[in-house]
Amino acid sequence: MPLSQGHRNAVSCLDAPSDRSLLISADGGPGDTMVVGWDPESEQAVWTARDPHARGVAAMALSPDGRVLATLGAVAPGGGEQQELALWGVPQAPASHEPGDVSTPPHEHPPRELTRLATTPIPGGDEQTWVRFSPDDPTELVTNGARRVYFWRAPPQLQQRAAAAAAASAVPATPGAPGAASQGAVGGSGGRCTEQLAPMSYYSPPLAAADFRQAVGAFLASVFVPGTTQAVTSTADGDVVVWDEQGLSASNGARASDRHATKVMRLHEKAIPFLGTVGGFVVTGGADGLVRFYDSSLRLAAWFEELRAGPIAAVSFSTAGQAKPAAASKLNRFVCPDFVVATAQGKLLALSASAFDGAEPPLGAGPLAASAASSGLGLGAGAGVQAALRGEVLVEAPALDTVDIAAHPMRPEVFVLGASGTLQRWDVAERRCAASRRLPPECKRARAAVVARDAAFVAVGCEGGHVVLVDAGSLEDIAVMRNSGQPIERLATSSNGRLLAAADSAHHVLLMALLPYKGTSHLKWEFLGRARAHHGPIVALAFGESPAGQTRLFSLGADGRVMEFDLRPGPGPALRLLAAHDVAGPGAGVPSALCFAPPMPYWARSSTETLLLVADAAYKVRAFNPDSRAMRATFQGPTHGGPITRLLPFRSVASGGSWLAYSTSERVVGLIAWPLVGDPELSMGVIAHPGRVLATAVTYDGRKLVTAGEGGIINVWDIDTSALEAHAAALSAAAARAPPPSLPAAPDGAGTGAAAALSGADVAATGADVERWATLVGDAGLVEELRDAFCYVQLREAEAARAAAGAFGGAGAGAGVALTGRVPSSALPDLMRIAGFYPSEAEVAALMAHVRFLAGLQADADAPAPAPAATGSAAGAAGSGERRPASGARAAGTGAVRQQQQQQQQQQQQQQQQQQQQQPAADAGGHTAGTDGHGQAGEHAAADLDEGVDFGTFLALYVNHRPLGGVTQADIDAAFAALGADASPAGALGGRQLAEALQRGGESMGAAELGRVLQVLTAAAPAAEALGDRVTALSFACDVLGFGAARQE
Repeated sequence: MPLSQGHRNAVSCLDAPSDRSLLISADGGPGDTMVVGWDPESEQAVWTARDPHARGVAAMALSPDGRVLATLGAVAPGGGEQQELALWGVPQAPASHEPGDVSTPPHEHPPRELTRLATTPIPGGDEQTWVRFSPDDPTELVTNGARRVYFWRAPPQLQQRAAAAAAASAVPATPGAPGAASQGAVGGSGGRCTEQLAPMSYYSPPLAAADFRQAVGAFLASVFVPGTTQAVTSTADGDVVVWDEQGLSASNGARASDRHATKVMRLHEKAIPFLGTVGGFVVTGGADGLVRFYDSSLRLAAWFEELRAGPIAAVSFSTAGQAKPAAASKLNRFVCPDFVVATAQGKLLALSASAFDGAEPPLGAGPLAASAASSGLGLGAGAGVQAALRGEVLVEAPALDTVDIAAHPMRPEVFVLGASGTLQRWDVAERRCAASRRLPPECKRARAAVVARDAAFVAVGCEGGHVVLVDAGSLEDIAVMRNSGQPIERLATSSNGRLLAAADSAHHVLLMALLPYKGTSHLKWEFLGRARAHHGPIVALAFGESPAGQTRLFSLGADGRVMEFDLRPGPGPALRLLAAHDVAGPGAGVPSALCFAPPMPYWARSSTETLLLVADAAYKVRAFNPDSRAMRATFQGPTHGGPITRLLPFRSVASGGSWLAYSTSERVVGLIAWPLVGDPELSMGVIAHPGRVLATAVTYDGRKLVTAGEGGIINVWDIDTSALEAHAAALSAAAARAPPPSLPAAPDGAGTGAAAALSGADVAATGADVERWATLVGDAGLVEELRDAFCYVQLREAEAARAAAGAFGGAGAGAGVALTGRVPSSALPDLMRIAGFYPSEAEVAALMAHVRFLAGLQADADAPAPAPAATGSAAGAAGSGERRPASGARAAGTGAVRQQQQQQQQQQQQQQQQQQQQQPAADAGGHTAGTDGHGQAGEHAAADLDEGVDFGTFLALYVNHRPLGGVTQADIDAAFAALGADASPAGALGGRQLAEALQRGGESMGAAELGRVLQVLTAAAPAAEALGDRVTALSFACDVLGFGAARQE
């Protein structure tokens, strides 16, 4: 079953000519919409129309001869936009590629552009949702909305113009050559620029309930009755309205060919969402699950009422065979091509027309069944006429109301949970549903699912607060618990399957455990307790193990806090908190995802740390150590879609490396290489769904990524990390080929020589990293400015070191200056400000912590060197899958500087020892609580921090820590609102009120400091004079901060 990708929005409609030589798809959405013609043989796009309408296509139809395509433009919810009907000339296949000929595949030619032939605005008042051509006259069309039907007549030149456009595009033009298709048509819509035909004429017949003494339901679909002047429109009540030409009875102002409603007929007991024709038959598909065939006089000719597969959504007919309505009346025999029925329950059924006459065709022997079998789809077996009338199941889709999925930990299977309570186990390899069941009736509106890591059970959380445990194999009930009256939003299980945690919509965390029942060997699920952990929604709940093997439970809330819970049973039904951590400091976005970090490389000093990865709305991924209660590092996350909403660590069996799978709230899922570095080239994203991404899971072997979207769409993606691995290996190889460090002594005042020495030190210290991170900065001029500033800081520090050496009796002022290619970490905040990033004190602390973290990634001097990589992998280490970062050669400073560093290090160690003595040796959970969480590695990291930062590392820190977007006026408006600005349109604060807020809130400023800052910004010394009596967000941005563009906006 081939899968072709080409749309960025949800596909809204499909169509194909009668010979199935082409498949046409169209999408609808706010932008980047397309109509695409696909070649079924090569599965490649042969022509396109970009942005055919402002918001894409709502419905389309192909003329009987396949030369003209009609599209109805979609409109935004709520209306207010002008809807239009457009006609397009469909290109012919190239002469060298007739249908079925694969000698010259169409993908060797670029896709051509459709030719727009005519565009006509549609009167407002009723959005049109359906369009069809007359099978007898390709210049006549019908469209309908919920209340009105329009009959359209195209200009007589339509066929000639369509034939000319098709002939002109038979041989694709070379891009840029004369006659090549140009994007953008008249009116700004897509397609080839051409002189359009005159607008189409239309007639919309009136219809009132009084005309037939009955109410008429909303219109759903319309078709022309083959061989007659009639047309029919189906309704939501199960009726059809019959339209026919007025003839001699036409009223004044109407033409004889204008149609009017002649009668209303009841064809189904429920709505008729599908209405079509085949041969001379009118085909209806009802919400009652029935498919019926009527002749041109609307007499019932055949019916298929044993499908039992849900409401009918569409019917498609085979190209083999013919429909002969005359045989039904004269020979009492139904003759029609075999067909496929699609239902609203996600099933595709193959039916044979001969089964209606009592024949028993062998199931699986028809052309549709044979085609399905060749695609690898298993068909159900049946016996007798009844089985034939029920049809053969070609495809059974997962639950259409899918809300969550969970991967089996031992087999290539996923569990699919529907909101209605349907739980299915799907075999990913064979693409079939292995088991399915309905949850107990009291468990309404399922919300979340999780599988035990030992595959013992599947837990399902429901809207009523129920937690249902079922056997992962048979899906039989194990236990049903209800310990909350609020909907269960998230579930998590421990590695041994003995603990189950749940989070409800009231911000509680609940803990359940499998314990011996009343001292016996029998195990029973017991409720241990719950705790209100957060003041906002709980966005993540995760069990994990520390490097020492201890099980720990954390929750992450939108309030910016991470909570750890005591997992030991205690007296009473209460869940105790072990610790609360603030992870959303100033500058951080709202937290959106959390997971335990994969193990760090074995040679890294930080490999003994417990690290949590926290993603936020600012597109950052932060490494947090809950033991030291400190943010260890900040990395730029993927920006392919929105903020990350789910992080899934996994280990690839194919590559042996650790990876992170992520998903965003809409459209995008992807992979990130581990360890994180913030390089976007070490991550990727793909548009997985046109709308929301509801759930994501990775199969047990790390080979498949399974995603769930709206409408029950489950996509299975092959995980191929070869491109990311090759890029990571190339970076490691480039760093390994870097020349040894060269640190010449520059004479006093020799700026040019110092700059040259700095450039050489950059290459020596970071290899290819400088060029790599300079490219990621995105501004070559800024990089050069930062290079000059970095050189200046080196010269300044070297001069200070020389002066210190003279004070200790070392070399005097005439000695040369030794440039190390590094600057002290204390200079980083000033360098960041030069780059235009003004970090707060909290952000400066995060910056220093990141420097220590990077130092912890270096291999210990006493540790054995890892074996060289045998093959290229994302890890760079043979068999381990661990990518060792390119590190700079450490440069030793002068003796005086080294002595100062040792003294500072001793002072820091003494301070750390005093802090450790004041803290308890171990917390209630049994894990050691240290000041930096990684023991002796912290001392080494502190020493490395004193040795300074090279230019490449500085650029890496800048890329990772800088805000993705600058401060906007909307941000300032929100800040003023948070400070209590009045309700006026301008949102003003009193000058004194704002000054007091700046002195007491957040990272407060003293009165003297505030005065100095305002004087620099406004040249007014007193704060009252600088701020005035009243300050609005706009005046603060323009007059105080100097954002002149805000005033212009």
